[in-house]
Amino acid sequence: MKDNVPLNVKKERLQRLNKKVGHYSQIAMSKYEGQTVTVLCEGSSKKDDQVLAGYTDKNKLVNFKAP
Repeated sequence: MKDNVPLNVKKERLQRLNKKVGHYSQIAMSKYEGQTVTVLCEGSSKKDDQVLAGYTDKNKLVNFKAP
């Protein structure tokens, strides 16, 4: 089957999708704001060695500074 969707339409659709996903992700993660959760620390963050990274019991990625 031939792909007849122009590249600019594909890019625009992807941007709209990413915006929606980001919006709903932000809503879901805001429920954790201000709460203390148990995290299994797995090491330093991929982006910053001064930040630690781990996962909650709900398998959510958490980045945090060590106390």
